[in-house]
Amino acid sequence: MKTTLLFILMAITGLMNAAELPKVLLYGNVMDREIVDIIVPKQEEAPDKFVDQVTVTAICKGDTISSKVNRATGFYSLVLESGKKYNVSFKKDGYITKNFVIDATDVEYTDKKKSFKMFTDVTLFQTPDKGDFKSFEDRPMAKCTYVSEKERMEWDMDFAKLAFDHFMSSAKQMSTALNSND
Repeated sequence: MKTTLLFILMAITGLMNAAELPKVLLYGNVMDREIVDIIVPKQEEAPDKFVDQVTVTAICKGDTISSKVNRATGFYSLVLESGKKYNVSFKKDGYITKNFVIDATDVEYTDKKKSFKMFTDVTLFQTPDKGDFKSFEDRPMAKCTYVSEKERMEWDMDFAKLAFDHFMSSAKQMSTALNSND
């Protein structure tokens, strides 16, 4: 009887550990920038200005998984389950919404990690008085996937650079066109 009970307890413990999927913790600060500061850089860099009241939303297959408002200090955090692909958005009135794709479908449990921490500061650009930036609000500015060989989440820096360069090129073109119409 004791042997059977011990076996059942061990089996339940094993099932509970197997069912425990690793988590992905996405966290950081949301900071403020004006597009003009990027197009025409100032001589000296302004100190970081944090943005509060930003709604951070994680969506998976059209369903909202989590939606939180960041702190007054600019800090945000989201815990995402592995095995899913997420669109994470950062939205606040007066700013251009920023989207990331976090692909946690292949995240594996390892003895070393039960969670994968991703410190990610996010810069939101103030919406300019002129120009239409709505088309950028639906497309991701960054993508992140799990790299099993390295046992970590990793940003696709080439994708982020191309997305940012496209955004800045469009912003410069709009700025030039709007200034020539004045």
